[in-house]
Amino acid sequence: MKILFYVNNIGPPDKADYQHCIIALAEGFKALNIDFDSNTDYYKINNTDEYLFKKKENLNHDDYDYIITSFSCGIIEGKRPYPNKNTFLEKEILLKLNRKYKTILLDWSDGFATYLSNYKYYDYYFCSSYNTNIMSGISKNIYPFVFNSTNRIIEACVNNIDFKDRKIDLFYSHRVPHSIRGYMLDNIYSNYKNLMTKFNDNFENPNINDKNYIHWHQSGRRHNVEFYNNLKDSKMVDCTGGYLTNYNNNLLAYQIDSFKLWEAFFSGCCVLFIDLDKFNITFPKQPINFVHYIGFTLNKSEDIKIMNNIVNNKINIQQIAKNGYEFVNKYYTPKGIAEYILNIIK
Repeated sequence: MKILFYVNNIGPPDKADYQHCIIALAEGFKALNIDFDSNTDYYKINNTDEYLFKKKENLNHDDYDYIITSFSCGIIEGKRPYPNKNTFLEKEILLKLNRKYKTILLDWSDGFATYLSNYKYYDYYFCSSYNTNIMSGISKNIYPFVFNSTNRIIEACVNNIDFKDRKIDLFYSHRVPHSIRGYMLDNIYSNYKNLMTKFNDNFENPNINDKNYIHWHQSGRRHNVEFYNNLKDSKMVDCTGGYLTNYNNNLLAYQIDSFKLWEAFFSGCCVLFIDLDKFNITFPKQPINFVHYIGFTLNKSEDIKIMNNIVNNKINIQQIAKNGYEFVNKYYTPKGIAEYILNIIK
């Protein structure tokens, strides 16, 4: 099996083209000892001069079985996503008739089905915030997907603090005010402000000589050691996000996935999220509400009851945190997401 990745150049920290899910998949292939080539050098491994993606000279696309890219590199229809200044994948590669290779796109874009019309140009289209009622009826080549974790996140979230010794009861750390986050803040957490610890690094720059600077740069300023230290000292973490919309008389949630969700899981925290099943959102391997996470319904009266049960110890958040951590370690490491995709395309 010969694989070619198409990626963009990284760019500066404030405009970094951080191709998170592509990185996770490539790291998974590495863990499975599957080799791959790339159109350009991309993503330095820690503080070395070695790249995860290494440029292959004199590319012949017909030498490959699969060409894999992301929405930031492989969009034909719709406005190209930010920052897109160095997109290399030419549409002729996707439109070529009688081609040997199959094409795969990983779409974790913001918005509701922002680039979904591009599914027709790919053999396999993996889409986050996958709504079963809608996307399963559009095409059989669209599959559930998530942000997942990368090695960087897993390493940063190694947690040696016992759950009972953690000092933060509820960690709330969002840079962007989504409507679902506003609902939780104003309606559910408002009576329990004494439990909450807020954090916003405001894109604080680390020293250029700091060993974590390369992570901060390449992740588009998302890597912050202070944030991870707070996260690992937390019992519960608010991981809600996204928006609600009415689509064909169905209320649906979108843009609900986040890096924070997987950071919280891998830090061994109890994840506070929305009820995936209620909103027909499917993950590659579905976590179970009140087993692996606590899912809110976005119905105020029901959600106040859930919060009261948490505060009154009627819900075992420590056990849920433990279950969630074990769940993601089984299914959502880079190796886990690579195996999921391989099982589909093979």
